[in-house]
Amino acid sequence: AVDTAHAHAYSSAIAASDAANAAMAGALAAVPTLTQAAKEEFEWVKKEYFAREQMALGKIKEGVIMAIEHPGIAAGSATVAGIVLLKRPRSYLIQRVRRVFVSKETLLSGIQAEVNHMRQTVNLMSNESQKLMDRAATAEKRFQKGWNTLRHVVPCLTQLSFLFLFVFNITLEWMYTFSGKKGVPFKVS
Repeated sequence: AVDTAHAHAYSSAIAASDAANAAMAGALAAVPTLTQAAKEEFEWVKKEYFAREQMALGKIKEGVIMAIEHPGIAAGSATVAGIVLLKRPRSYLIQRVRRVFVSKETLLSGIQAEVNHMRQTVNLMSNESQKLMDRAATAEKRFQKGWNTLRHVVPCLTQLSFLFLFVFNITLEWMYTFSGKKGVPFKVS
């Protein structure tokens, strides 16, 4: 059994060696074909790289020409790129904007307080003005009532004064008549 196993192992080793030699011969035969295919692939990759490089350089040249023609846009683009890509300018800008907003917010709250104060003042003035308008209307009504009363009273007073003078004159005549004197020393007219 050992001889059989030894013979079987030896035949397997020879078969493996033959298979390896056949594979090596096949591989060596395929090397020129594979080398040619690899060379073609390398040339294709090289052409694609060159084309992409030319396209990228063309875009860079266009960007440089545009930056020369439009410096404002270029500066804005560079600033935005710096802010977006770099951490320090971004944090600086954020802090500056926060400071501006805080100062503007403080200013705005102060203005809001002033506006509220002015509204209160305007409301107070409006209320006082309404009170004064009501007082003026009441005073005007009282004046009109007094004027109307005076217009009605003056003719009555005039008539009353004429009546008083008439009674006074009659009383004087009567006094002189009964006192024994003749004539009235004076007459009020």
